[in-house]
Amino acid sequence: MLVHPSGIPQSLSGQAARSVYTGWVTAKEQLQQLVAEMGEEQALRALGLIKPLLQDKPDNGQAPRLPEFVGSGDSGRSDLSERVDELLAEGFGR
Repeated sequence: MLVHPSGIPQSLSGQAARSVYTGWVTAKEQLQQLVAEMGEEQALRALGLIKPLLQDKPDNGQAPRLPEFVGSGDSGRSDLSERVDELLAEGFGR
């Protein structure tokens, strides 16, 4: 049996499950839950309401910035997986 994040069985999902859930849920998570419960016709109507909101977002032509930790493990070497045994024997990472 599927269980809702609140611990309520799937058969009680919907408004009853949302009103009982007491954990912290972000606005995006709430939207995802609501969209998952929608039928196709409801999703089309919601899409028509949401798309104009996204058009107000300024677009500077740049991709979103990646978090600073991305690439922090880059050693500059491209052969690590091919030479793993040799590198470990040499004391790689010490």
